[in-house]
Amino acid sequence: MDPEAGKVRFEEVAERWLASRVVDPATALKYESSLRLHVVPVFGRRQLRTIKPSEIAAWVAGLDARFGASTARTAYLVMHGTLEVAVDDEAIKRNPAKARVVKVPAEKGGKTTAWSDEVVLRIVEGHPAQYWPIASIGAARGLRQASCSGWPRRTSISRRWLSEFGGR
Repeated sequence: MDPEAGKVRFEEVAERWLASRVVDPATALKYESSLRLHVVPVFGRRQLRTIKPSEIAAWVAGLDARFGASTARTAYLVMHGTLEVAVDDEAIKRNPAKARVVKVPAEKGGKTTAWSDEVVLRIVEGHPAQYWPIASIGAARGLRQASCSGWPRRTSISRRWLSEFGGR
């Protein structure tokens, strides 16, 4: 292994890792955002050989506390993947993100409770009759409002309805 290889900056390898991902556009954007917002500000200018497992562990724990488990897991995935490229390229011997001290937060999936038939019926009947099939199918399939209507995930339906369809 070339002793100079570990002097490569993390950011250089991260760019190669990101460019090598074969993922859908939404995932690519998620990885790029995580890299830009959470990984590069902390590790970007660091030489690969200077990154320690304990630093990664503290960083992941901080992300979990500040932004939540999902953000911490995505940032860790980006960090881990970048360091795997560095190992494969023989810039470093081991991936410090794989150390036992690095704990990735578990997914915090809450318990989902299905609506009763009575609740679904009240919601369906609360819509104009021409929209009953959409509300019924959406409830039966477990779809969110935005999924039923085909609107982007983060769109507020009530605001969109008010602004585009002349509601109150």
